Amino acid sequence: METNQLIALDILLALMLALVAYGIYGVVLPAEAEYNWYFGRHVLWAYGSDTYDGIEREVTTVWNQMNITFSERKYNETYCTPWFWEQTYHNTLAAQNEYLQQIIDRVHSYRDTYQEMRLNNTDPNYRDDWFRSSIQDLKTSMTRGSGMDWAIRGVWFLTFAPAAYWLNGWLVPIGIIIAVAIAILTAYIIFYAFIFM
Repeated sequence: METNQLIALDILLALMLALVAYGIYGVVLPAEAEYNWYFGRHVLWAYGSDTYDGIEREVTTVWNQMNITFSERKYNETYCTPWFWEQTYHNTLAAQNEYLQQIIDRVHSYRDTYQEMRLNNTDPNYRDDWFRSSIQDLKTSMTRGSGMDWAIRGVWFLTFAPAAYWLNGWLVPIGIIIAVAIAILTAYIIFYAFIFM
């Protein structure tokens, strides 16, 4: 290849890298920010809360926001994946709804038990250990598997940001491949220019 052709190829790869950067910064990250505004931040705050009231408040906020955002949908028929082989009950908003309600019910159960311990003058050391253990159990159950918002996240992206849904998993690897190709091609051009010019 001639030097001019190599430079043209290098420019083409640089333009492709610019498109990848636009996809990341112009499509995916704004969609992530919007999702985090409605759901993601509350999920993180629930994970980070060390009280029953804090966890309940954030999980209830996610649950209420889900019911507002997807109020027109039939939860049993709304999947978090476009692939028919993954469209099972576990990947529906109905399963997500049931799961969030279970977390809220567990918070109520733990809180009621803790209040009974306080009223019965249970040993404070045992009561405090039980409290920490129950909070840790709630956090573990919220972060198990794909996290507390597995179905909401998929449905939200497929509904409100489908381009970001499809680009999210592909842009970074493609960007890395193109960047490596640019580096190799540029090194070859420089080497070629100094050796043969």
